[in-house]
Parts: sequence; C-alpha cells; structure tokens
Amino acid sequence: MPIRVQCSACNTLYNMPDTLAGKKLKCKKCEGPIQVPAVEAAPEEPTKVSPNAVVKAATILRAEPDMGGSGSDPAEAPKRNRKPEKETESSATEAKAARQKAKRDAKAKQSRRAVKGCLLIALGLLVVGAGVALYFLYYPLIDRGVPTAKLFREYKSLNSKIEGETDPKAKLDMQIKKIAILATFEQVQWTDESKAKFRSHFESDWPKYGDEMEKLWAYQSKYKLDQEKKTNPEKHTPLVPWEAKPDPGFVFVPSEDVPKPLGLAMNARVAYPAIPSAFALVETGSAAKPIRTVIDLGALKPVTVANLPEGMTPMQLSDDGTWVACQRADGTARKTIVEAGTGKTVLEAGSIADQTLFYSFLPNGRYLTLDKSGYGQDYQVVFTVHTLADKNKRTFTLPQLSPVALSPGGRYLACVWHNMRRITLVDLEDGKSKGDIQYADRTKVESGIRIAFSPDGKFLAAVYGGDYRPKVAAWSMETGAESTPKFEPVKPPTGYGSMTMMDGYLQWLPDNSGLLLAQRWMMDMKGQSLGELPALNSQKPFPRKVLGGNLYTDDRVGGLNRAGKLSLERLPIK
Repeated sequence: MPIRVQCSACNTLYNMPDTLAGKKLKCKKCEGPIQVPAVEAAPEEPTKVSPNAVVKAATILRAEPDMGGSGSDPAEAPKRNRKPEKETESSATEAKAARQKAKRDAKAKQSRRAVKGCLLIALGLLVVGAGVALYFLYYPLIDRGVPTAKLFREYKSLNSKIEGETDPKAKLDMQIKKIAILATFEQVQWTDESKAKFRSHFESDWPKYGDEMEKLWAYQSKYKLDQEKKTNPEKHTPLVPWEAKPDPGFVFVPSEDVPKPLGLAMNARVAYPAIPSAFALVETGSAAKPIRTVIDLGALKPVTVANLPEGMTPMQLSDDGTWVACQRADGTARKTIVEAGTGKTVLEAGSIADQTLFYSFLPNGRYLTLDKSGYGQDYQVVFTVHTLADKNKRTFTLPQLSPVALSPGGRYLACVWHNMRRITLVDLEDGKSKGDIQYADRTKVESGIRIAFSPDGKFLAAVYGGDYRPKVAAWSMETGAESTPKFEPVKPPTGYGSMTMMDGYLQWLPDNSGLLLAQRWMMDMKGQSLGELPALNSQKPFPRKVLGGNLYTDDRVGGLNRAGKLSLERLPIK
C-alpha cells in the first residue's frame, strides 16, 4: 500500500509505494532529503507490486547514489523493463523544462516588476521636474515681451520687505538695492507703447508700486525734451513772426557853433544814458575830490550837480538826467539808484550774488534789471521793471537770453540766443517776443555779437563772427527782413579791438549812412570804407559816442593819470 511522506524543506507531499519504505530520497521540487518511513510487514502474504509501479515511483523521486540497496537504484532495474526507462527519461526532461520555465517566468516577473518600478520612479521624477520647471518658467513665460518685468517683481518684493524690516542695517541694504533697480530702469529706452504695456501688465500692483515708475518716466520725458531742444531748437522754438515796429528816440540837434571842450578831472569817467539823450554825467575838479555834474551835451555846460553818496561810482545816467545808477563799493552787480539833484537813494536793484546780466534806465522814470536765475544750461532770465517814483515793479521770465541793446525809444530789448544764432526783440511793455531774426546758420560757430539800433529806430544792425573777420548785417524794423545783404568790411581786415569788451563797438553814423566799428573805422552799408577816426588811446577812460549832426564825443588829451577834455568832434566822412 502507498506511504504518504512530506519534504522537510518545502513541505511537498508524496505518495510512495511501500517498496521504498526506509529509503532516503530527494525531493523533486527542492531536492531536499526525504526519509521514507519503514513499514512492518503484514502477517498475510505480501502484496505483489508490479515492476511498473516501482519504475513509476522512481520517475517521481530520485534516489541518492549513496543510499545503497540494489533494489532502490533505477539503474539496477531489470533490463527487461526497457519501456519504463524511456518514460522516466522523458518525464525528467519535462520536469527540467518545467523548472527552467518556472525560473524564466520568475525572472520575467521580477524584471516586469523592476521595469514597472523604474517607470513609476521616472514618472514621479517627471512630475516633480515639470512642477519645478513650471515654477521657474511661470513668470518668465507670462512676462515675455515686458521689459524688466523680473526687476519690477524684485522691486515689489523689496518694498514689502522694507515695510516689515526692523533691522536698520538690513533695511538700508534693501533700500540701496531698490535705488539700484530704479537706476537700471532709468537706463531703459522707454517708449509710449512699452510704458502702456508695462502699466497694463502690472495693473493690480500699479496703485501701490507704480508711483516711482511714473516719476522716473516723467523725468526721462523732460530730459529727452531738453536734449531735443538743444540739438534741434528750431523744432521746439520756431521763429516768432515779426510784430515789432520802429521805436525812435531822442534826436540830437547840435548848435551851429561847436562848443569849446570841457575840462575833466584826472582819470575822469563819463556816464552816458543807454538811449539817445541830450545829457551826460562827467567828473570835473580833481581826482581826489571829483565833482559829478550832469551836463548838456550840445553846449557842454553844467545842468545839475550830482551829489552822489561816498564811495559810489557813476555808471549810467537816465535819459532825462534825473537819476544816476552807481556801482557800490562792494563791487557786486547790484546797483544803487540815486536822485542826481538831492543825492537821495531811491532804489537798490539787481542781484547781490553777481547774477545781474543787464541794467538800464528806461524812459518815463523806469529802471530795468535782468538777473540770472539758475545755473548751467537751464538758467532763466528774470526781467524786472521798476517804477522809480512809487517803487512799484513788475517781473517776467524768459529762457537763456543774453541782452545786448535797447531800442532808441526804450520799448524793445534786443537779446541773443547764442546757441541758435538768433536775435529776439523782447517787448518790455508786456514781456513777450515781438519778432525773431536768424542772423547766422546755427550749425556754424560764430563768436561774439554786437547790436545797434539806428537813432530813428528804423533799422537794426549787428556785427558778429570775431574780432578779425567780422560779418555785418542790417534788418528793417518794419518787416524784420534784411535791409542790406550781409557783408564783410573791405578795410581794414584786422585791428577792430575786442568786440566783447569794448563799449560802443558798433554805432550808426548820422542819417543811417553807415556804421562805426570799434570806435574808429567808418564804412557804408556795403562794407566800403568811409574813412577813419584818430587812433584810440588804449587807456581812454570813456568811449566815443556818435551824436547827431555828424558829431561825436571824444577825449582829446585824456588817458591814464592825466586830466582830459570832453570835446565834440566832426566825423571825417568822405
């Protein structure tokens, strides 16, 4: 009868024929040892076991070669039983193939698990990587096409941190970073389109963080406009249409007989009005104690003794001989206006900081000062018109003008915009420009300019271009058009003196017949020579002045440390 045994290693159960009782066998599955228990023989006759059963059992279990016993070794089976041997070999091959297939299946299953695990890990890494990439690419993607958006987000972050920071040093560092970011924004070439796009992109943040950007853009716009004005001023300041009119002044009528010269003190000064007048202030007596006297130019006779305060130097006389503008002892550009007859101070006018560009008496008891306000290229000129009788004043401001000459009637002040080579006539009644003249090509360098109105107010002349090769031009006060083409004087080519330093460098000859340059050279309005005056003494204390009737004032014998004589001389016009 069969015996039931179990592998001690893998617990596999086998049914063994009793003929194998007591044998040591190997497990077919794990090749572990199996001990078949011995079975006592029954008293009755033993059951005959077919040889095929023994062979079949041998195919299931393989006996160890050292187990002994000739009856248990399949090799010792009767040779006559050939068929069971073949069945045993086939079953062993199938078993081996099955084991190999099981191993392959196990390995394949293990490989599939490994691949699946790797795929899951790769998928996890891919998801994490995509999240990280999305985190870092989110703002660059949405900020595409918006200049410096990343910097603006950093700027917002710094503002938030600064609000909550308590450490002064850390707060200062963040503020410095904030300033650096704003400086970077300043270097960006913003356009109206890019500004609008930037505002729209940060629309939700703009009420809180956009104020600094708006200020920056306003500053950039102003700077850009200022640069455009400097490089292309005509575009931003076109020529003012001509509205000025002739402004005639006092007409000097000399007596038939030329008066005798008037003796002056040593190193005497002569102060003339800025516009045509019958008066002048002279210094007579001694150099130590000069007598300041207002005289009638036509007769060279005293009219009023000017009682000026101690230490005051007369600089200019009003056209009616009533007031004197004096230089203060401190040497500043500020002027003291003194009533000539009484010596009473009526006004302190001009800038204490030596910023006064121009001063002049105007008709009807008025006094004009032009003071510079600001520095560099952006300065303004403040016009102030004082009324001496009641000390009232009115002011107006114009940009970057250099005053040059007052019209004979005192209504217009001819000013120059040097960088644009333009003459502007400013109406002192309302403070507005009444006409512009382009006297030269602004792309060319033309140094210095002097302007003179004809005494009858009908013409305006200018000489410019330097001391040695000056150019001369004249314009009509009726229309602003050239009254004669520009020309260079034929004679002499040099020797005109300093255009910028000499008072009275350019004057009209009587009856508008020509011009006097450098107080010596006379020429007609085509540049042809009309003669010349005697050579100037370089140390003359006051300028020559052309009057009506072919007369001019001169100092015959004066000079440094010498007593001179004021005389009226006739112009030697050909």
